[in-house]
Amino acid sequence: MCFTKIFTLVFLFSFLNNCGPCYPPVKELSEDFFVAKWAGNPDNSFIKPFEYFYMEEFGRASKNSLEKKDEKMAKKTCMEDSTQRPKSRFVNAILEVENFSCRPSLGCDRDDRDEVRQIHKLINMQTTKVKECKPQFNFPDTPWENWRECTCIVYKYLQGGRSIISAKLRDLN
Repeated sequence: MCFTKIFTLVFLFSFLNNCGPCYPPVKELSEDFFVAKWAGNPDNSFIKPFEYFYMEEFGRASKNSLEKKDEKMAKKTCMEDSTQRPKSRFVNAILEVENFSCRPSLGCDRDDRDEVRQIHKLINMQTTKVKECKPQFNFPDTPWENWRECTCIVYKYLQGGRSIISAKLRDLN
């Protein structure tokens, strides 16, 4: 009798640990993943000029792609979603990388706000593109579920890049 209780507990513990409503562990991100930085073009990001701003962004697959159990569609919609996130995140990330204290969310004096708006407009005119994406999950039996959420490196090209933005921000300080 005691053996059956122990066996049942061990089995139940193993079952709850390995399946059920919980998601499998998140896939490890490569060392290339980072929060935000200036770099060169997507083909060779180490070569100057650093006119591209890269940042990590998250995305979600469309409900339709998951309902259809379509892995390619889930991947595509997850990647597209990562480029559609609020564009102010790019501005805030650039201002943070440049150690500029005035951010739209923190408040600033009137002149700084006007300059930040100009920078915001300059950045938001550019198209957000995806450099690389990785799925968040690892479901071997249901591959479309892997792309339920993804982590992507997205970027924007800004002519003049860091030097232009840094110069505009230096003028404010």
